[in-house]
Amino acid sequence: MIKSVKNNCEHEIIVNKSRFIGIVVHLQSIEDVSSYLEFYKNKYPEANHYCYAYIFDGAMKASDDGEPAKTAGMPILNVIQKQELNHVLAIVVRYFGGIKLGAGGLVRAYSQATSQTLLNADLVVYELKPLYKISFDYTFTKLIDHYIKTMAILVINKEYDEAVTYTCFVDDPHFFEFIQETTSNQYKKQYLRDEYVEKEVTHE
Repeated sequence: MIKSVKNNCEHEIIVNKSRFIGIVVHLQSIEDVSSYLEFYKNKYPEANHYCYAYIFDGAMKASDDGEPAKTAGMPILNVIQKQELNHVLAIVVRYFGGIKLGAGGLVRAYSQATSQTLLNADLVVYELKPLYKISFDYTFTKLIDHYIKTMAILVINKEYDEAVTYTCFVDDPHFFEFIQETTSNQYKKQYLRDEYVEKEVTHE
């Protein structure tokens, strides 16, 4: 189970005439980091710094991008760590306003830009669940559909051919016990893979 951001979000703050644009994005893979950085560098081409941090499972990185060491990337990383986020990239774009903030001021500004951006973001919990294909005779459709609805099982695809085939996320073994009993074991089950599924959204 992981907590991440659901959608990309931006929020801007001004600190002593410097603009700090906080950005948080959900990462599908670490390879996405470079493309997101390129995108926001093109979106804000005149900025002085593009500082960032990401966490993706066991991997993490923080970049100061020309700011004094540990005054930008690490504060950004600390914020997303405290929120216990994963599969997330946080970027803070800075337009220098002519007034130096000092090390402490930079740490506060980058932390604040990240924190306030997260306050405006939708946070979501993703749960790793196994995905299956299940095939059965048409005559069992009504009973199985009723059970699926009652147990809130997520079905992402339905096919009606010689048999009915549902592609669904199932982490409750009782479901297969029900299918087996209902169909007198006349069904087919195929495990496909594990995927992250949205569990709940929290607004913080």
